[in-house]
Amino acid sequence: KNYIKATESLKQMEVLEAKKEQMMQKATVSASLMEKVPRSLLIALITNDLPPGLSLIELDMKSKVVQSAGPAKSKRTRSKKRTKKTEEEKKEAILPEKVETRIEIEGLANSDLQVADLIANLNQSTLFQQVNLLFSEEHTENDLTLRRFRLLVELNPEAKADAEDVEMAREVKVTGM
Repeated sequence: KNYIKATESLKQMEVLEAKKEQMMQKATVSASLMEKVPRSLLIALITNDLPPGLSLIELDMKSKVVQSAGPAKSKRTRSKKRTKKTEEEKKEAILPEKVETRIEIEGLANSDLQVADLIANLNQSTLFQQVNLLFSEEHTENDLTLRRFRLLVELNPEAKADAEDVEMAREVKVTGM
């Protein structure tokens, strides 16, 4: 009798463990789908960093997955006994995917100094990993000579928006042209 009760208890434990693992995987997938830094916050921070006299023409944001969520599957030989996953294998199986986000910014400025100011302002943020100038060239429009530029900004993959970032984004400083 005790043997039957123990067997039933073990079966219930296995079912509960399987459900727990499914719930953990669902939670991980849900977490990876949520943005750590909302796009609206990024746009607000960028526009707030614009020096006077500089305006944006285009802002293009692209994200891509750079690493898979789980370990590479390997072929295993089957044995009669069911092998349990090690704790390390379980952790690897539920790691969220790493996402790389790049923002291309195109704009117009009165001088290269304004473009340099924008780059310096963006580099001060811990949310951005890199800010690179792709080009800066003379551009004439309506008999007005301006600097047309393009920047490539990489979001720090480990960045998470905090209360300070949100407060900075709320400050309206947009000047532009």
